[in-house]
Amino acid sequence: MTYPPQQRALAQTPRGREAIEQLRRMVRLLESAEVLMHHARRTRDAAQAAVLRRRAERRMRDAAQLRAQLGDGQSMFRRRTARRQAVRT
Repeated sequence: MTYPPQQRALAQTPRGREAIEQLRRMVRLLESAEVLMHHARRTRDAAQAAVLRRRAERRMRDAAQLRAQLGDGQSMFRRRTARRQAVRT
């Protein structure tokens, strides 16, 4: 897969590739949640609207969990990088 210039360095490590894939998954979850909410607003069937809203909310929760995991991983990556730079100097 070809990555944009800002992602090339990150994509060269296994952890970086995993982070990129998690970001993509998070985007897909958020986009599908938006579509489900749109359909829930447009439908006239209250039962169907409730199901669509629940599915959308589940996807938003899953995306929030991924965001939290990515946040933890990024801060850990920054600390390790800072330690490596301190050792080199």
